[in-house]
Amino acid sequence: AVQTVSAGCMLLAFLLLSIKVNSQGSAAGVSSRMLEMYLLSFILRLGSTLLKKGYLPIDATGNFVYQTFEISTVGVILRLVYSLHRDYKTTYEPERDLHSIYNVVPLCVLVAMLFHANLNRSFVFDSLWMTAHVLETFALLPQLYMITQSASGKVETYTAHFVALMFCTRVFSRSEERRVGKECRSR
Repeated sequence: AVQTVSAGCMLLAFLLLSIKVNSQGSAAGVSSRMLEMYLLSFILRLGSTLLKKGYLPIDATGNFVYQTFEISTVGVILRLVYSLHRDYKTTYEPERDLHSIYNVVPLCVLVAMLFHANLNRSFVFDSLWMTAHVLETFALLPQLYMITQSASGKVETYTAHFVALMFCTRVFSRSEERRVGKECRSR
């Protein structure tokens, strides 16, 4: 259930970010690059978990609850990206957002192809899963960079909660990755 809790925390984090943007009517302080990288990460991970069962939770939450959280998160992120670039385009701050973050994508793919688990017993799907996790490692950097570029030096409440929930997500996810590693070594 740890993996499902991680997915639930991530959904909650992006819902809080969505609430922030919609309630303030502003995209100020939200990184579009971060959202786009998380979107790519989710699409890659869903490509693995919707077609194969190797990385799904082994408890009852692996029967559609985990995927439902992840698909819902994709929907929330899509809506946020749309809002940033359409509804609140005038308040989005592209000059404070990182621009060259996509240079890490090929590196993430290479690392994933070299170092991946084998729970799906498929090079392609195991590499997709690992690429998503490696990419997720870098995905929060644009948001953290944007926070450091803030003129006031203060972090908004919703943004702080978002970052804290993302940290919790990584803690839960890391404990799951250890389980996967042990399971792979025992095979």
